[in-house]
Amino acid sequence: MKRHVVLLMAALLLALSGCGVKPSEVVLRNAVVAANGARISIETAETSALTLYRAEQEAVLTRARAGKLTQQEALARIGDIRERWDPVADALAAARAAHAALVTAIQAFETGEAIVLGGERVSSSIEEVAARARALRDAYDGVSDALSALRSPRGPL
Repeated sequence: MKRHVVLLMAALLLALSGCGVKPSEVVLRNAVVAANGARISIETAETSALTLYRAEQEAVLTRARAGKLTQQEALARIGDIRERWDPVADALAAARAAHAALVTAIQAFETGEAIVLGGERVSSSIEEVAARARALRDAYDGVSDALSALRSPRGPL
């Protein structure tokens, strides 16, 4: 799938180069679309993950209230749930950071001035924008991988 996107982008760049559109404009437009789409996707993934995470914990609490689990068993199961969900939380945090870095790189390119993000200097080059867009893609793939690897007591999500 990723290879198809790269081929499509190459074809688009070739087609637009004959229309007087600079490759940097295409990269910038694609980066803006990627940033906007990723923001929505990350928020949706985060909301869905949080809903499932809480549902698992509440199921344990319901069983404990019904006397089917001791307090120690319930606490142990909640700890297990938290541990299983840690990679998802880490991946979501990485995706949010990659999104912020891409938005910053876009702003730096548009203003022509370097910007500092979290103590790191973000250059104003289109190469920086493209690199940050790739990093965002990779970070979002990490979210997808973490969610795919997650297993609930009833099987895969």
